[in-house]
Amino acid sequence: MTIGEDYDAAIQAGRPVQGYQVYPPTWRVHISVIWERPAEIMYRVRAESLTQPPQPPVDHELTINKNNHRYYTETPAIHVTCREAAGWAQARSQNGTWPQTETFEF
Repeated sequence: MTIGEDYDAAIQAGRPVQGYQVYPPTWRVHISVIWERPAEIMYRVRAESLTQPPQPPVDHELTINKNNHRYYTETPAIHVTCREAAGWAQARSQNGTWPQTETFEF
């Protein structure tokens, strides 16, 4: 109820609506391991926009510290697809084994 009221109030006031689109997916993300060390793993993150008109494609390198789960890319501004890829990989890391390659949408 509160979420709906906040949404309606933001629309009526002309403010940006909080949150982001969950469905349908807006990105298809492909991740694959570039290298892996005991404390870090680096992924190539390639993403294609599923929106119309499409946003520019993404191609970044994402490094994740396996111990504290902090991550960074080669560019100062981390693209939303890299944040999602980091969370996706962290959630699927099991007993020290990290996903090697995968495709997902969000």
